[in-house]
Amino acid sequence: MAILHHGILGGFSGKVGNIIGYRYKNHYCIRQMPRKSIKPAGNKQVSQRGKFKLSIALISPLRDQLKQLPEKGKRRISAFNCCLSKVLKEAIKGTCPDYCFNYAAIQLSSGRLSIGHCHAIHASQNNLIFSWCPDTPDFYLDRRLYMLAYNPLRKKWVCDNLELRSDDCRSMLSLPCSFIGEQLETYMYFINAKGKAVSNSMYLGAVNLPDVSFSESLINLN
Repeated sequence: MAILHHGILGGFSGKVGNIIGYRYKNHYCIRQMPRKSIKPAGNKQVSQRGKFKLSIALISPLRDQLKQLPEKGKRRISAFNCCLSKVLKEAIKGTCPDYCFNYAAIQLSSGRLSIGHCHAIHASQNNLIFSWCPDTPDFYLDRRLYMLAYNPLRKKWVCDNLELRSDDCRSMLSLPCSFIGEQLETYMYFINAKGKAVSNSMYLGAVNLPDVSFSESLINLN
């Protein structure tokens, strides 16, 4: 059933026969329902479908966060779709069905806002300490830091953000205790307070959370 908007001459959303009406960026559009193909998928199709499924599973948990980033280009492509495209093209390696991610190639955000320099990260119990140095005089003006960590074993993201204050050069991301002893892939980026400008995301590398119980046992032995 379709719903008419603004009378019989207005746009509509829903299904009428084999026509689908939908709204996209404040415009009403129509398209024909896709037909199911009876031809078996070729090797390239199977490969692309596998990559797409992996990419969606990886970044879908970040959808709401990426929605806060500015759109790109004249076609105003969403930051989520930009990220998905780059993951598909640059961050998946291997052959079907044995794919894996090149986490260093994943770019969550892209923009002209400065990201600083001397980036570093280290683990302390179940926390990650992000650090950086400013590279412009107005670095701390209306800016938020986003910190992200991905656990490939559990396929789970942990994210947090904070508004920077003058002279901040480090921040902490708290992680579940269940992550202790496991490896995490880490990222960071900056966005201005109005959400109109964003920096390129920075891959900070893989970090192993130390096994606290093991460390404590070594201390006790000494």
